Amino acid sequence: MVYHVNEGNAQALNALRNIRNHLTADPSAKIVVVTHAGGINFLLDGAQDANGAPFEATVQELKSKGVDFRVCQFTLQRNNIDPKKVIPEPRSFRPVSPRWRWLQFKERLRLPAPLTAPESKVSHGPARSSAATRFGG
Repeated sequence: MVYHVNEGNAQALNALRNIRNHLTADPSAKIVVVTHAGGINFLLDGAQDANGAPFEATVQELKSKGVDFRVCQFTLQRNNIDPKKVIPEPRSFRPVSPRWRWLQFKERLRLPAPLTAPESKVSHGPARSSAATRFGG
């Protein structure tokens, strides 16, 4: 299962909660978190949620359960972010669209319904059509 985070810390918090629930329901699930744009912010050293709780503890907990976190190299380069500032040293990859196709094909991963921060007014529609629209599929 691929979780796509690109909207910032509120969306990341929702994703992390959903991933915990997912692993409770299916502890053997293979989960990859693909991040780019504002979605990488929760993986930066010292990042905190709106209540001041650090993201790192939750990320490390999920990583210990096999969750794979990946960060877009282009986002790091474009924003002049030193890869050493990223926790917990997730694998980086080239821009997101080709990576999605590769993950879906080679690793047989699929997309869950889009995660949108509660304050967001963006409607993505059904998961299948939004994924196809966003990633040209």
